[in-house]
Amino acid sequence: MKLVLLLAFALTACGGSKQPAVEEPITPSAEPPPSGAADPMAPGNGVCPVVQLSEAGHTAKGTPLTVSASVGAGAPDVTPTYNWSVSAGGIETGQGTDKIVVRTADVDGNLTVTVEVGGFAPECRTSASTTTHVM
Repeated sequence: MKLVLLLAFALTACGGSKQPAVEEPITPSAEPPPSGAADPMAPGNGVCPVVQLSEAGHTAKGTPLTVSASVGAGAPDVTPTYNWSVSAGGIETGQGTDKIVVRTADVDGNLTVTVEVGGFAPECRTSASTTTHVM
């Protein structure tokens, strides 16, 4: 497949005449990308992790909610760090670890728990969220 690059020239400084359009064919390279050129944004590519959270679905108001993070398929030499946040309630225990317990006594409706996993390349997507309905 050939791509055509159309070069149109504006008025020249000498006399103001318009130059004709010039077409030059450009042939894309048929060579595959280098073997080590994995997409750094793709989870599970050997560099970036796959981050998943346990899901509770629903829980009773006042019952502590435990949420765990699993991190796999990332760079093997990374020790992950964990930064959790909740949309309501509060984190009772576990901030900085792979598992937290969330206080639900003052939560009505949906509760979203998010973890940001650190230690991996900055271009990696390293967060995950789950939403639980508190009844």
